[in-house]
Amino acid sequence: MSEKSTFSVITHTWNPMVGCLHNCVYCMARKLAKRFAEGASYADQYSRLGSAKGGSSILICDKADLFGDWVPSGSIVDVINAVRDADSSITFLFLTKNPKRYQDFVNIFPENCLLGATIETNRDMGYEKHSKAPKPSERYNAMKNLSFPKKFISIEPMMDFDKNVFLKWIQNISPEECVLGINARHVDLLNPTQNGEEEKQMYCWNCGVTSKAGKSKIIFEVGDRVPVKPLVSYCLKCSAILEPNWMTCYLCKSYGKTFNTGLFMHGGLMHHALCKKCREVVEIIAQEREE
Repeated sequence: MSEKSTFSVITHTWNPMVGCLHNCVYCMARKLAKRFAEGASYADQYSRLGSAKGGSSILICDKADLFGDWVPSGSIVDVINAVRDADSSITFLFLTKNPKRYQDFVNIFPENCLLGATIETNRDMGYEKHSKAPKPSERYNAMKNLSFPKKFISIEPMMDFDKNVFLKWIQNISPEECVLGINARHVDLLNPTQNGEEEKQMYCWNCGVTSKAGKSKIIFEVGDRVPVKPLVSYCLKCSAILEPNWMTCYLCKSYGKTFNTGLFMHGGLMHHALCKKCREVVEIIAQEREE
């Protein structure tokens, strides 16, 4: 449970799962999001809503897309059931770029929910250069036809649009809230393929081949204390981090030189940055499991 959010109306965020495969060029953590999603980090049994207080406004999965096509329906039901069991005075906001899946669960959402969709523009042409998410017109039609009374729209980052058309879209959706956001990653949305990712040839320990690598700043979880956000090399094919770096250990949260080790967590194999001590412990556990 975090008390930080980019939305002013939100008091908390809750991430029962992490990861996304939309690969939006402006996403602050798109490379790591892809890797987490492929690790199947769904419905974390350690993630609880017990600390949520009445009257709060909680955004669910600000580090994921809970309604992405890759997410099992059962995991979505588990999250919605947790919401149904929580204090009814809490407002829960769901946000997705695949709102057509809302309709599959519309009958089990409680009344204290707002169902939202990110729609950055009304223009479909060329959108595939920015994201693998459904086209803006698909999201618009899904939200317009959604048979749920409480909806909201996030226009983040705001891209080029046709004023009269886009305004009509918003009016037809009839949202209770409309959130406007900036291009926080400062990428060139007019030329999304030229966003300054430095490429070089490096050996990937995850893929087992030498291929192109990119450079990206690590985005930390709330609570991590580091002096700087390190610039790391990652594999452009699988998004694995390629070099030991000075950052926060995933397990003990100490700051120092870390390495990436495969951990069988959250229902799938995931690669986290670990300090030398934690990595040795994990390797011992892995060996014992194999034996």
